[in-house]
Amino acid sequence: MVTKRIQALLAGISFVMLAAPVLADNEVKGLIESVKKSNQSFVVNGTEFFVTPTTKYEDGLKGFEDLKQGLRVEVEYLQRDGKHWAKEVELED
Repeated sequence: MVTKRIQALLAGISFVMLAAPVLADNEVKGLIESVKKSNQSFVVNGTEFFVTPTTKYEDGLKGFEDLKQGLRVEVEYLQRDGKHWAKEVELED
């Protein structure tokens, strides 16, 4: 009986440890492949990133309207609900 409880506890701990990176900040660098004004998103390295009113822009970028195909950027993002949400976008050297 105790062994089953320990196994269940270990399984729960493993699940939490594996799920935690999904909530962590991530970062990607690359060229903007496309920009969709209709849903406020852009694609880098084949991944679609969505911006929000709280997305920060740096290195001369003032807002979403400055994002253009071909720009080399670094995107800090959160992955949540199956989407990638841009927290910060900056120009990459």
